[in-house]
Amino acid sequence: VEGSEDLRRCSEYVDMWKKSELYELLVFFFFNDTATTEIYTLSLHDALPIYEFSGKLSPHFSKPTRRFTEQMIFGVQASGAVKLSEVARSLNEGIALSKTETRLSRNLASDGLEEALLFDIAKMGARRAHKDTLLLIDPTDVRKDYAKKMEYLATVRDGSKGELVKGYWMMEVVGCELEGKRITPLYQSLYSADAPGFLSENDEILKAVELISTHSKKRGVWVMDRG
Repeated sequence: VEGSEDLRRCSEYVDMWKKSELYELLVFFFFNDTATTEIYTLSLHDALPIYEFSGKLSPHFSKPTRRFTEQMIFGVQASGAVKLSEVARSLNEGIALSKTETRLSRNLASDGLEEALLFDIAKMGARRAHKDTLLLIDPTDVRKDYAKKMEYLATVRDGSKGELVKGYWMMEVVGCELEGKRITPLYQSLYSADAPGFLSENDEILKAVELISTHSKKRGVWVMDRG
């Protein structure tokens, strides 16, 4: 992409994406230590699109996993939060809240769930990619100031404040058009430099590029956000 104006618009798209509900939805399986939200109840009219989306997202999952995916998407939207306790409370299952939290937590740890969701989201989103679609790749961070026992918690640089803090790195890719405002989520993966198997940030970038390129048939223009 040539020209400072185009680059400025690309940066604006990334900022818009990070403020959207879809951004929050795709990080539903990570705790938000400082979130305070008002809980409300979704109507059936609001819930139906969620179930439809979930069905497209996970047609090959087992019935329990499909149900779990529906509940997590519904819970994040209904509670307006990504804290597991708030998601569990919004489901209003009529049993002890701790039991719902335990079940959701156990399902979140299911082997292969994250990889399957990454694959399906990339496959669905890449269908919207055209020759000139901007594919914005953004290596970013998730700050966890109050976390003490989270798995593979590492030191990261908070890009917005220039501080070294505890947290995780995140690789994100969204698609958008220069003359449009629709943002398509394509990829989002949380990782830690302290986790077994971690190689480098470049390796994480290549994983994202290869997955999206496979599904988009190499359509689109890649843009790297290094701000």
